[in-house]
Amino acid sequence: MSFYLSFKSPSNKVITQALRHAILPKRYNAEYNLSREWRTYGILVDLCLNTSNLITSYSLQEKVSQLGIMLHTHQPISKFKSNSCTEKLCFTINKYLSSNSQASIGLGSKNNFLVLEVIEKILVRYIVDNFNQQCSTYLSGATRQEMWEAGLISPPQIIQECELDI
Repeated sequence: MSFYLSFKSPSNKVITQALRHAILPKRYNAEYNLSREWRTYGILVDLCLNTSNLITSYSLQEKVSQLGIMLHTHQPISKFKSNSCTEKLCFTINKYLSSNSQASIGLGSKNNFLVLEVIEKILVRYIVDNFNQQCSTYLSGATRQEMWEAGLISPPQIIQECELDI
């Protein structure tokens, strides 16, 4: 539903930015070269964080409580290995980037490095045009986008961006 790229350490601000991205409708300009729309948005039912001191933050707990979101922790399998979707998604994106020349648009011969802006565009393009359009193993024949839509009880509530400030 969302992500937020940053060079900063995990913090309430970083988590809040990812939450903001998840809740608000997403609009991308032509520079992103998307063939589809990212239609997943709305207030979450649950938010799962990796075990850290961030979950004990009063300001974060207060904000998610105001929004009616249940806050949970994710316990990694071991200190070095986690079975989370994040690691699986990163592995899949690495495969996508190494096998798809279209994903690397923006990396010319003069620019042999990725800047955060280019990484963000590649990630958005991958999630919108590929990941959300793939069939899920949980629901035969349905894409992740279709599963999200089928799980909606009512249309997502649109809230003002300022309501997400901590």
